[in-house]
Amino acid sequence: MEKDKSCSSTETRQRSQSTKKLPSHLSTMHPLKLYERMIIARMSLTVEENLTPDQAGFRPGRSTCGQLLNHTQYIEDGFEEKQITGTVFVDLTAAYDTVNHKILLLKVAKMIKNKKIVSNIQTLLENRRFFVEMDGRKSRSCHAKKVDAELNNACRIVTGQLRPTPLPLLFRTAGIAQLDIRSQTHGSTEKHKQETDLRHPLFDHSYPRVRLKSRKSFRTVESVQPDQAVSHRLELWDNTTNEAIRPPKEQLPPGRELQRKDWVNLNRARAKVGMTASTLHKWKLKPNSECSCGNQNQTMDHILSECTEGPHCTDQDLRDCTDAVQAWITHWRDKI
Repeated sequence: MEKDKSCSSTETRQRSQSTKKLPSHLSTMHPLKLYERMIIARMSLTVEENLTPDQAGFRPGRSTCGQLLNHTQYIEDGFEEKQITGTVFVDLTAAYDTVNHKILLLKVAKMIKNKKIVSNIQTLLENRRFFVEMDGRKSRSCHAKKVDAELNNACRIVTGQLRPTPLPLLFRTAGIAQLDIRSQTHGSTEKHKQETDLRHPLFDHSYPRVRLKSRKSFRTVESVQPDQAVSHRLELWDNTTNEAIRPPKEQLPPGRELQRKDWVNLNRARAKVGMTASTLHKWKLKPNSECSCGNQNQTMDHILSECTEGPHCTDQDLRDCTDAVQAWITHWRDKI
């Protein structure tokens, strides 16, 4: 009987282990994408052995960023050594759409020598399209254009800020670091990768003697560990002294639970840029910048702390979204 109980408990334990839930990043994945991951896992080691060392795309430990850094550092080394570097760039429009699938499958077949996997890959390539859809329009290719401008527009949509709002204030109220800051942080983590990862194109690179002090190559970039990227980005992001906006944080500031119109007015008050008479006069939408209280210049600072037509609030109130701010918003809701 004891043996039977032992067997029964063993079977129960095995069943419980076999019915464990998938990791969160797999349980939410589309079945087709999971299927692709399984095929890649099956053939990646064999394919990796047949790729040239210079290929960076879709390889573990390598990236396009690392490849570009390798190329730019090669040019910088040439400057230091009084050499001229010539480069030829070839850009294929919709590159993935122009790949010859028959040739691609033939190359894969020669590498892995497994007809079933090749057949499975062929089914994944048939009747599939990739495009980006925004505002009801579909892109013809997957190339991203004018990323800075699109991110700026997205932040304005989120916060309701006007176009004259300074970009540091726009991104602070949106809870998103500016692209130059994100790029600088990524460069620092890439530097750490270059110093520690054997697979990086610039690993153990021998730099020439510094000749031109004006050149700022990748060798001058500060190294930051990936787990410190967020704190490093927030440190670089502290680029404004506006007391109405809290210190950098990668989330929306207080007041995000307000109704849309109230949320927009709050953010415009924080940035001190709104549809005031002063702004409308600059846009030639109003004959003068006079306030209804008699002041000659109706700015956001004026209606926040001086105007006798409505309640007042401080920068601290704006930062914390206090009751005083909500009373101010109620009064000016349809006016700014």
